[in-house]
Amino acid sequence: MSGTGLTPVCQEAHPIGRLLRRLQLRGLRPVPQEMAPGAPALLLLSLLSLPGLPPRATGCPAACRCYSATVECGALRLRLVPPGIPPGTQTLFLQDNSIARLEPGTLAPLASLRRLYLHNNSLRALEPGAFRAQSRLLELALTGNRVRGLRVGAFAGLAQLRVLYLAGNQLVQLLDFTFLHLQRLQELHLQENSIELLEDQALAGLSSLALLDLSRNQLGTISQEALQPLASLQVLRLTENPWRCDCALHWLGTWIKEGGQRLLSSRDKKITCAEPPRLALQSLLEVSGSSLICIPPSVHVEPLEVTANLGEDLRVACQASGYPQPLVTWRKVAQPREGPPQAQAQPEGGVPGPGGPGASDTGSGMLFLTNITLAHAGKYECEASNAGGAARLPFQLLVNLSQQLLLAPAPPRGRVAARPKPLFAEGPAEAAEGAAPGIAQGLPLQPPAAYEIRC
Repeated sequence: MSGTGLTPVCQEAHPIGRLLRRLQLRGLRPVPQEMAPGAPALLLLSLLSLPGLPPRATGCPAACRCYSATVECGALRLRLVPPGIPPGTQTLFLQDNSIARLEPGTLAPLASLRRLYLHNNSLRALEPGAFRAQSRLLELALTGNRVRGLRVGAFAGLAQLRVLYLAGNQLVQLLDFTFLHLQRLQELHLQENSIELLEDQALAGLSSLALLDLSRNQLGTISQEALQPLASLQVLRLTENPWRCDCALHWLGTWIKEGGQRLLSSRDKKITCAEPPRLALQSLLEVSGSSLICIPPSVHVEPLEVTANLGEDLRVACQASGYPQPLVTWRKVAQPREGPPQAQAQPEGGVPGPGGPGASDTGSGMLFLTNITLAHAGKYECEASNAGGAARLPFQLLVNLSQQLLLAPAPPRGRVAARPKPLFAEGPAEAAEGAAPGIAQGLPLQPPAAYEIRC
């Protein structure tokens, strides 16, 4: 009997014996003969922590299959990422489930992930920082979900990502700097969405991108600036979009003919016009540059000046025409001396006003002012713009002070009332002496900074 409590034969067969044998082969000191009974179990626990020895088996989420560094949890009707995924997992299959949201911190323990497959789930949004811990991730599959929009920061932390699948979602627009954190991305699959708008800086930061697939979307136009960051591009797919063949797309036809064709396969060169009607179903490459025209916008506002009472609501329509259909924007012209803007103006339909998104490409915009105050008075400007140019038209709003003066309290006895002033606020020289607080000296009153109301 040796110091381990095992016979020499058992030492070779027992796990403890095998570990001791490995230690002896490494040149380590033998186990003392006087080791106390029960110590072999403690010794085994300490030996398992030594480098070079096989790690203990870790758990596996219920119903999933785990082998090597791969975890398969596909087609299990999961609604959440299951707990208990081993931290050392490098490949994780979660496809064909019903996962609707990545809870904050869900993926934080999985810092070793290289490949993550979440396709064919029910994801509607990607929270900023959802993948912040996945600095080693190389491939991310989000195809076939219900993602409607991508916020800036949705892909923060994915510094090593090479392939991103976003096909078959419900994306409508790609905003500036959406993919800014993906400087090593090589493939971006965006086909089969409903993308109508690709902002000029949406692809900023993708200097390593070799393949961009935008086919089968709802793109009517694309700017040359949008593709400028793609210095490494080798494959570009733009087919099956309702292209509007006007002056804004002239550059694309020229670019393809002069050298961009190397990025397009024979099938991808079939960029077909959807409008105007006279060019419908024709290939962009077969349309002459002189046929790709735009009609600059014209603007009409009636009336050009309105007087409103305090507390009233006001709607003013701005009609615009041109081709392509102009984008109409209202803004209040700034005056440098006032405080922050107080006017609550917004387009018809309840879309947020200053700084908020507007309903574009309608051909007309509605300026909607609610509960008019003195701060609303002043000069406004309606602007219509398209690829052919821009047109602007001023509008003047006066505020009737008669109700304010009628409601003003009577002066105390023994004091002389101020002499009457005009009932309309018209200019800075007509300040009401002793006016109640909040009544500015002369109208129109102007906030210091212009703000936009997109219609």
